[in-house]
Amino acid sequence: ASCSHCGKQDVVLKKCSVCKQASYCGAECQKAAWKSHKKRCRDPPQGQDYFDWLNSSLEQIDESFEKQDWAGVLACEDAVEDMIGGQPPEMSEFLMLQFATAHRGANNHLKAARWYERLIPVLEKLERFRDQGENACNVGNLYIALGSMPDAKVWFEVGRKVGETH
Repeated sequence: ASCSHCGKQDVVLKKCSVCKQASYCGAECQKAAWKSHKKRCRDPPQGQDYFDWLNSSLEQIDESFEKQDWAGVLACEDAVEDMIGGQPPEMSEFLMLQFATAHRGANNHLKAARWYERLIPVLEKLERFRDQGENACNVGNLYIALGSMPDAKVWFEVGRKVGETH
């Protein structure tokens, strides 16, 4: 599991006290996410409404992505978080890549890096090692943009090892 706002993994997460669906690594992330989370939190869709919400979110993602309307894509992040867990790896890969690209396009480098990091194990399951190595290097480049050379070096090393192994 990862933080519903920043995507951090391997940290202690606390669930939203209202809906018990979203998880956050801290109060900062919960506050930052509240604007987009509050509607779903207070009135979460149920039954057929839930599936309609997921379908309309997918349509909005596709339309917004084509227009490079990154805010439109990112507005559907809650729906994607709900979908990823139960999807075949190919669908998870597609959604994760769209969100990594949208965050990158919106200059949200840390969130883009987190989506790419989550994508790498999915690519490994699909035995798409070349893509896995390329995405590790994408993460490295994002950490350079964030000014974090130690993190960038780690991800470039991951990309190099994947290239040598496969």
